[in-house]
Amino acid sequence: MKKTVSGMMFCGALLMVGTTALADDATTTGTVKFTTSTDKDGQIAKPEVPGEIIEPEGGKQTSGDLRIQFVPDFNFGTNEIEVGQQVFNPILQKYTFEDAAKPGDHYMPQFIQVTDVRGKKQGWKLTVSASTFKTTEVAGAYDELPYAKISLKQAKLSNDVYDTTEISSKVRTFGDTGVLEIPTDAGQSKLVMQTKTDDAASTTDGSRTSIVLDNGYDKTRDYLATDKNQQVTLTKTNKDIPVVGDSGQAKEYTSIITWTLTDGI
Repeated sequence: MKKTVSGMMFCGALLMVGTTALADDATTTGTVKFTTSTDKDGQIAKPEVPGEIIEPEGGKQTSGDLRIQFVPDFNFGTNEIEVGQQVFNPILQKYTFEDAAKPGDHYMPQFIQVTDVRGKKQGWKLTVSASTFKTTEVAGAYDELPYAKISLKQAKLSNDVYDTTEISSKVRTFGDTGVLEIPTDAGQSKLVMQTKTDDAASTTDGSRTSIVLDNGYDKTRDYLATDKNQQVTLTKTNKDIPVVGDSGQAKEYTSIITWTLTDGI
């Protein structure tokens, strides 16, 4: 009889637990706001190495929330005049690391970098044009190479947030369709790279997008100062007639290359 009573009391205890009411939930919020950065210049990162800040020699950049972070100069060196067409390659891009633990000069193929921190999830487009190669004007006189052209043959695309597959789905480059011969005709320009759409599907907002002008670029390679970029060329045609100074010294010809970054496509 005691066993029976004990069992009934236990069942009653279980029933009481099962009918206990739960307390109400309480909800709170987490909030955050964003504004555009006060730093309109930013820093140049080594392509394919996010966070590795470098300082390239020469070149140019622009300021703003959408900016050209870096575009290069091309130095084709001093060359001997020969009969007929001549093709030259530029020396590599010299740079230093911001990190003091990596001292000295370093070299790599030329590259182009665009930073987008607009906070708009919109597209952009980068184009290029150039002027005719000319000597410095003296007393209104100068010499030129009217047919000489710079050509960019390859473009290795990368981004410091998106992997290769992801950024390739967002951005197209001239390398997708062939060689880019930089036009020297007034008013003419050609596409370097652009987002594939003008909306969130192709946005690169909050990142840097780069193309290295050599598909064989290796971020771990220790390039030499004497190396040249075989994927960038200057072609002097057989109709271009360079001149030298009165004493036979070399004369420098310069082309002004204009890179234009447009908000939207």
